[in-house]
Formats: sequence, C-alpha cells, structure tokens
Amino acid sequence: MTGSAAPDGWLDAFAKAERLHIRNLLDGAVRSGHHVAVVEFGLARGDAFASAAPALPGPLFNTGNGIETSELLDAAMDHWQTHRTTGWIQSVAPPWRGAEPTDHMAIAFARPRQVPMQKPAGNVALRMAEPSEAGTWADVILAASPMPASVGPAWRDAIAAIEHGDEVHQLVLALQDDVPVGGARMTIAAGGALLGGAAVLETHRSLGIQRALISYRARLAIDGGAAWLAATSVPDGISERNLGLMGFQRAALRGRYQVPPTISQS
Repeated sequence: MTGSAAPDGWLDAFAKAERLHIRNLLDGAVRSGHHVAVVEFGLARGDAFASAAPALPGPLFNTGNGIETSELLDAAMDHWQTHRTTGWIQSVAPPWRGAEPTDHMAIAFARPRQVPMQKPAGNVALRMAEPSEAGTWADVILAASPMPASVGPAWRDAIAAIEHGDEVHQLVLALQDDVPVGGARMTIAAGGALLGGAAVLETHRSLGIQRALISYRARLAIDGGAAWLAATSVPDGISERNLGLMGFQRAALRGRYQVPPTISQS
C-alpha cells in the first residue's frame, strides 16, 4: 500500500474515535461483571486514560490511551503498579526516550465515497446485526480470529454490553444461508468512521467477504455523515492489501509499547 500523509486533522480524529471505542469497550467489560479499573486523566471522558485488569493479562484490558506527556505516563505507570499488572501504550511517537515497540500496526485512511462497491460471492449476504445479536457477532469473530483464552470470553462479554454514548457502534454480519461466516464492526465518532474487528471463517476466505465488508461499512459511514474512514492492520499483510484495493492509503505506523515496572525517561 502506498504511503501518504493523511489530510489535516484526520490522524487526531482517528485517535479520538479509537479512544472512545476502547473506553466504551472497557465500560462494557465492567458492566458485564469483569474487574477492570479505569482512571481518567483528561478533561473530557476518553481524552486520556489507563485501565488495569490483573485477571485479564495483556494489552486489551491493560491499556493506556492519550498518554502523550511524561506526567501522564507517570500517572499511568502508577495505576498499573498499584494493580500489579503490566500496561501497554499505543502511540505513533515513542512514549518515552528509547522506547521500542513490541509490534506495529498500519493506520490507513480513505474517503467514504471513493470506496468501490464490492459484493461477496457464494450466496453470502451482509446485514447489520441486531442489538440482541452482539454475542453472535462476537462468537463468529472469535471463531475466525481466536483471542487468548484468558481474554476472549471477557471481550465477548464486553462487546455484548457496549452501549451507545460518545460513539455509534455498529456490527455487521456476513451470512451464508443465514449462518454467520464473518463479521466486522464500525465506530462512528469524531466526524468519521473507524473500521475494525473484521474476520471471516477460514472456510470462507476466498469469496471476497473482507472487501465486501469494507464496502458495506463505507455505505453505512456515508449514511452516518462520516467525512473519513480509517482502519488498522498488520503492515503488508492480507488485510492491508485488501484495504489498498478498496482505496485506502497508509498514513502512519503506530507502535504498541509494553510498559515495564520502571523506565528511564532521561
């Protein structure tokens, strides 16, 4: 995928939309009975926060977002140390001097009306999931793209318990003969639409479903008044190639940084 600078403000808007989605996912986990301690650092909900969940190890529920100053980094570290868990920060820029990411994700953008129409083959139909089908949607995503057993059930519970607040959270199902074979989510917030959480069962990966899910969500984004689309993917992987075929261009690489108990910022 050809790299390109995102239009002014798009990266900031993407980061805000992603923070809101993560924040609401954490609330969903708490609402469904999981112990996730969230501390807010910003003036508005979702500006900057850190979460700690010792019983749910890994970056999904032990995350720092909007951590852009040394003071916020210190506060996030205090939170993780208090709860005796390791934290992770997602950031385009290293969050402290000498920081090395554990991995990277590519951030890509497109204008909704420039995404081509694409329909899946094999008698596969796409539709929005009903609110009562959030668990069904999460089940097919987990079957198609398994998460560690330590966090997968909690993620499913959290998805099923998300409530609309600062964002519009939409789930799309791909069905063959009314049987779910894939799905994807979309978050409309901050003037745009964040695509994420897409997966297709291995037995159905030659039917163009991934690209059809991108196209379908682009139409939903247009209906929702979104000015931009954004998605993250493993750099140079199949998902990024599909995004490129659908009109997306990579704008940045974002690192994920594991925060050890003590670090030197000097």
